[in-house]
Amino acid sequence: MISVPKNRKKFAQDNFSISYILKLLDHDDGSNMSSDSKFLILILMMSLTSCNSARRKIVTSAYLKSIEKLAETENS
Repeated sequence: MISVPKNRKKFAQDNFSISYILKLLDHDDGSNMSSDSKFLILILMMSLTSCNSARRKIVTSAYLKSIEKLAETENS
């Protein structure tokens, strides 16, 4: 659904949707999310970054540091 530009734009306009996904990715909240779930959420996030408004919301969010840490741990 998110691969369709109209749906992606509508999803990105909803502040709750973006913040909820970012919270799921937050590595410091102590949740024990499976690697499969993280992978699916990361795919969703990558799809959303093609939308300018979603990208801005991700960059200005409080979860940006957690996303950077997650990317670093996944690469090492």
